[in-house]
Amino acid sequence: MKMDPISKEKVSDSNETLVRVEHLKKYFMLKGGFLNLKKDYVYAVDDISFSIIQGETLGLVGESGCGKSTVGRTLFHLLEPTAGEVTIDSMHLSESNKESLSIIRKKMGYVFQDPYSSLNPRKSVLDIVAEPLKTHTTMNASDIKNRVLELLRKVGLDQAHLNRFPHQFSGGQRQRISVARALALNPSFLVLDEPTSALDVSVQAQVLNLLVDLQKKLKLTYLFISHNLAVVEHVSHRVAIMYLGKIVEISQTQKLFENPKHPYTKALLAAVPNPDPDLQTDELFLMGDVPSPVNVPSGCRFRTRCPKAEDFCSQKTPELEEIESGHEVACFFV
Repeated sequence: MKMDPISKEKVSDSNETLVRVEHLKKYFMLKGGFLNLKKDYVYAVDDISFSIIQGETLGLVGESGCGKSTVGRTLFHLLEPTAGEVTIDSMHLSESNKESLSIIRKKMGYVFQDPYSSLNPRKSVLDIVAEPLKTHTTMNASDIKNRVLELLRKVGLDQAHLNRFPHQFSGGQRQRISVARALALNPSFLVLDEPTSALDVSVQAQVLNLLVDLQKKLKLTYLFISHNLAVVEHVSHRVAIMYLGKIVEISQTQKLFENPKHPYTKALLAAVPNPDPDLQTDELFLMGDVPSPVNVPSGCRFRTRCPKAEDFCSQKTPELEEIESGHEVACFFV
């Protein structure tokens, strides 16, 4: 199944910032030692900032364990942030009470990585997709059913699937159900947390094409979390590269793939297999393993694996700096 090419133009002409993240931190406490008195922290997300323009897709890329999914769950307020500010459509999540958070949640949708565990096996498709409508609206049963049917048709399913249960569907169909549920309240922003990584390659293409088509039709804004660079290149307008809780590079997709600046970004792109055996590339191999998010290196977190690292890299943390229009890099050597 071939993925349709997409335009790198935003689906909306607006330059308005829909999502703004400022100095976001999420630490998880670990207890140990005698009487659990010793405390350590997992620095899952450590002081990151970015914004997403209305109608665009920002791809968030990094190795497993770098904090990508934690960013998505914190944006959706499934996890309480340790510090920082998240603004969705000019509404501040940190200042939200239960009532205002319910209003903000109507503007957002979340598609989880695993369609096998994100759907309740004891509920029918009708009940699964209708759940947000029952929680956040006063629609009657007839209107809810009609709305669910409308959503199923948008994702390529139909009335015959209404009363079936998740175990009766393939992985791709289950993810379509998850997308339908995420769209139930007409959100403007979706967090897509590796939505195709658990699917077969051919099915991945179908789901990706569906997401691209829905974005164009409904003028949606996406945060697309993935470790698959080919997928991110296909769907994203801009890309943010994350390493050990920090964002190290942000750029427009084409610029980043053609001219990466950060050594980590270069290493990720060099690791992508190329089908042309005669194509010569400058290979950049990473040294060592990813450090523990509990004991992060001082200064630049990438220095323990970076081929360019110098002694001063351990003394100061590089900040994201704009080296050209729309291209930010956190590295002393750029």
